[in-house]
Amino acid sequence: MRLPWPFGPTRMAVSRRRAASESDRSPGQEPRPPGPAIEYRGMTVNERLVLSGSLDAWDSAVSLGDRSRMIAVLRATGLTEEQAAGTSDAVLADRRRYGLVPGNGTGPAAGD
Repeated sequence: MRLPWPFGPTRMAVSRRRAASESDRSPGQEPRPPGPAIEYRGMTVNERLVLSGSLDAWDSAVSLGDRSRMIAVLRATGLTEEQAAGTSDAVLADRRRYGLVPGNGTGPAAGD
């Protein structure tokens, strides 16, 4: 499941990831996955999820409504406990805003 804007992949995040992977390899060498030393400061939550390779884990946790797993995924991208909890709570509180509605494979919407 891919979430719509503002949580869907942005052109900026995708082009940053592509530029990083292209500059980190020599001709004939496989792309190097991002290491734990990614500088997340100044990035949106979506950019953090894309660059860390955590977008699928986030999507899975959101579709299951698993708050603790959502927080763990966000914490792995450098957010504080409070930031991760606030973001997770905002998504779970207003599922329609983030495209999580019944019938589209993203699980039940809150209040439905």
